[in-house]
Amino acid sequence: MEVMLEVSAISVLALVISVLALVVVAWLGFSWPHFRPMFHWQGLLFLLVMAVLANACYCAAYVVEFAMQGSPMSSGWMRWRWGLWVLGMLLALVLENYWIADEVYPFVQ
Repeated sequence: MEVMLEVSAISVLALVISVLALVVVAWLGFSWPHFRPMFHWQGLLFLLVMAVLANACYCAAYVVEFAMQGSPMSSGWMRWRWGLWVLGMLLALVLENYWIADEVYPFVQ
């Protein structure tokens, strides 16, 4: 059971990273001339720091996951788990698009 949980968590993390990475690649592809100056060491360091912070926010969800598994409401939690995951993924996509459009896009000169 523990191995299956670990493999499942790894596959979910891979899915999240690939979906969010596709959004970033789409932004870069559709507006490449604008983002070209960002590809220097300082700009890449900025993107690396932002990626680490995003990963820390994603990992914070595991605190809630483990707390809910030990609660008396765990059977109800397991039924709604995937729906909450989908809502969280949609929220992550909206926040990613907002962050790129409002914070990163104007920042690049």
